[in-house]
Amino acid sequence: SVRIGKILIQRDEETAQPKLYYAKLPPGIENRYVLLLDPMLATGGSAIKAIEVLLSYGVKEDKILFLNLIAAPEGIQAVTSRFSQLKIITAFIDEGLNEKKFIIPGLGDFEHGAKLRSQYFGDRRTPQKKQAEKIYFIHLNENAQTLSINQNSLNLQRFKKLQIASWKDETFFMEKIATFTTTLQYIIAECVNYKAKALALASLIQKQKSLQHLKLLHAFGDDNCSIIFKSLSNQSNSLEKLELYRVNLDTINSWVSCFNLKTLEIRSCIGTLDFTSNPWKPDFPNLRKLIIINYDHNRQFFIPFVVKIVEAAAKNLLYFKCSMLDDMSDIITSISLNCPNIHHLDLQSSSNSQIILILNSCHNLRTLKFYYNDIINEFAFAEMIKYIKPPLKNFLAIGSRDHQSLYC
Repeated sequence: SVRIGKILIQRDEETAQPKLYYAKLPPGIENRYVLLLDPMLATGGSAIKAIEVLLSYGVKEDKILFLNLIAAPEGIQAVTSRFSQLKIITAFIDEGLNEKKFIIPGLGDFEHGAKLRSQYFGDRRTPQKKQAEKIYFIHLNENAQTLSINQNSLNLQRFKKLQIASWKDETFFMEKIATFTTTLQYIIAECVNYKAKALALASLIQKQKSLQHLKLLHAFGDDNCSIIFKSLSNQSNSLEKLELYRVNLDTINSWVSCFNLKTLEIRSCIGTLDFTSNPWKPDFPNLRKLIIINYDHNRQFFIPFVVKIVEAAAKNLLYFKCSMLDDMSDIITSISLNCPNIHHLDLQSSSNSQIILILNSCHNLRTLKFYYNDIINEFAFAEMIKYIKPPLKNFLAIGSRDHQSLYC
């Protein structure tokens, strides 16, 4: 079992000398290995004092492992010169110490018990604007405190990725950040559940010069989705990947012209349009990868929806994965007619005749994985094997009864 002990040592900031305030160690510690934990090893003074405490309790020097995140060479030298049998394990050895005995560049320190000096967020020794230039990724979740932004102090020239994963109102933050940066390449937006948030997100998308990847999760309401999708028109030449999860697709007319889209993923979305009366025609001439994972029972929407996307991608489609509860014969027929260059197929709800159709039509297949509607028997499998030709290397059939599987 693991026992926990505590040693409280504080360094005098004027003299840089350590002072022991408290020590409480578990009984029998002298017979155990000890992991001595400290985030940073600077001068080594506090570490040496802690090791002396352990030795006074009878712990053998060769049974002490000193673990920290970053270490200064001066601290390593000080500790190892005193305790040659002790082991130091660190994640990173930093440049050294400055005149105040702080690790440089370091992780930051707490000043007066309250103010965190971070090399990214407002170090008092480095101008905030200079620090902001280093920011690449901001992630706001339910536990994050909304960031306070000062337009005069930020220069987010390297800011490329933003993730907002919160049900809280982050509208103000998105509105402000949109005034500072036009260089975002990747936006992840979750819980877009009211109009103000959708408008702020749409404005942010529109102002970016070359957004490449948008991931939208939990966007409810026709108006909210329509607002966001319409903003994609400004990114029609740059957007390469679009991921939609639990999104209302009834406003699909708004994003039919993403000419440079290479990857489209749609998972657990909803849609109610009747395509017999809706002339929707997507324009995805560069689409390479299509993933559809949807168990919604609205066949009138999803089957023609997927077929239209397959037809739009045509010979450029190389990867297709589709998991649906409905009969996929229309989709499989569309693949056989439109996608001769496809390399990877992963299909659910397939029959023997449909697989043979694919094998006869798609001669560039490398991988074919499918869930078989019927019971797999030797005769059916042998029949399919006749149609397998190079370059197909992976052929996996999973049966509907007792999860049978055959692989060759």
